[in-house]
Amino acid sequence: CPEVFEMRDDGVVDVKMEYQGVEIAEPELQEKVRQAADACPAMAIVVEE
Repeated sequence: CPEVFEMRDDGVVDVKMEYQGVEIAEPELQEKVRQAADACPAMAIVVEE
């Protein structure tokens, strides 16, 4: 979900600044984040509802 996450030069993926600590209101973007969480092999993405 490149709209919300970005890969750093060291290969670590971070949440973009504009989405840190805020609720994502757009349903389509929420679904993309859920899909990213489901697909993350390290289980590093946690979606709080």
